[in-house]
Amino acid sequence: MTSLKRKIIALFWALATGTVLGAEAPAPYPLEQWAMRDVIVPGRVPGVSVSPNGEQLALLKIPTRDGDPIVEIYDAADLSKKPLRMNAGRMELTGIEWLNDEKLFFRARRAVRDTVERRESDVYRYRSGLLDVKEKEFESFSERFFVAQLLPKSPNKAILGMPSPGQPKVSELAKRVQGAFTPYDYYEFDLKDGTRKLLAQGKIALGAYGFDSDGVLWRAQGGDVSERAVTFHWRPTEGAEWQEFYRRGVDDWEFDPFFLIDRDDMNANHAYVIARNGHDTH
Repeated sequence: MTSLKRKIIALFWALATGTVLGAEAPAPYPLEQWAMRDVIVPGRVPGVSVSPNGEQLALLKIPTRDGDPIVEIYDAADLSKKPLRMNAGRMELTGIEWLNDEKLFFRARRAVRDTVERRESDVYRYRSGLLDVKEKEFESFSERFFVAQLLPKSPNKAILGMPSPGQPKVSELAKRVQGAFTPYDYYEFDLKDGTRKLLAQGKIALGAYGFDSDGVLWRAQGGDVSERAVTFHWRPTEGAEWQEFYRRGVDDWEFDPFFLIDRDDMNANHAYVIARNGHDTH
């Protein structure tokens, strides 16, 4: 074997095994590095959001190892400009999303206890609220709202949802059926004067609603306790009767979930869904 062939073989071996002969092993990361949190906050509510007009970029980040998340608002046309920075005081920001070009929705939490009191509980108290970027002011809500639907044709309004309070006590079977979804109440928020109007109130039979970009309520998800099933409903026009179009046994739902996403504007009476259809991936 020639010297050149030996060098080529040695090179391929190093690439395949990650070993370089004669090189020192890299020093391991210090233990405290593994305890550091993500710089950009992840989660279902995103840590990066662009305003509807595309002119502002909001970034939720943790600037120091021991610090809490802060919001930075950048000029999207010139990211080198100094951003507006704000935090949530004693609470920890967990997510942000623009509602219009001036109002930024946020979710936050605060640790209020050292131990978990019961199953499916935690040590945090949760809040949500609005950040007025123009006035540099926070408005906090005691409820755990989430953004259900933006309304592009009415930029000073948005639909927010929250878990329905005061749900009646139910059987263990009903809890399993209800566990496939959460009943929510939905409000239309006026972002100018801060008022809210109840649009839909959730219950087990119809508990998770969906709106289109015009604010029309058109889909719902519920539970049939007697049949041990999760049910899916829609209505073709506003105010029409609800029609059930699909149901899935709660035992099947836990391993093979089904989600209704949006209507197909090109085909009447069609909709987009996320489904596994018996496979491991959607």
